[in-house]
Amino acid sequence: MLPANLEDFGRCILADNKLAALSLEAGEVLPTGDILELSAQVYGFHMSIALASRGFDRIEQHRQLWNSAHKVFVSVLSIWNLAPGDGELLGAHRRLLAHLEATSADRIEIYSVSATERGSFRAAKAADATALEEGISLLFDSAKS
Repeated sequence: MLPANLEDFGRCILADNKLAALSLEAGEVLPTGDILELSAQVYGFHMSIALASRGFDRIEQHRQLWNSAHKVFVSVLSIWNLAPGDGELLGAHRRLLAHLEATSADRIEIYSVSATERGSFRAAKAADATALEEGISLLFDSAKS
């Protein structure tokens, strides 16, 4: 779930991209500045999500945040997958959307850790700590000799 301000931001991004795509379908030419603004908005949204996640303490909070962001990116990308092409700059906007969608999907995967994986990590960390202690002991023992 997105915080209210980011949820509003996401809705604005969806609306702005949909209006731009409808303009293209109606035969209008999108000004360069409009396409740049759309790209800046989605990138700003991604950065805002990343900053918001820094305040979380629990993995589940991160996963929910990135899952909500991913849904926004998928929705915006689907708008442009159906819209007619309009040059290189719009292609760059579509590639940015695809990149941010993939990045948010990766973040969901990162924060989707099962109980088994957490247990394996703890066991590996404990084994590493034991091996480190043994290595330090051997080092000190050899230094004494």
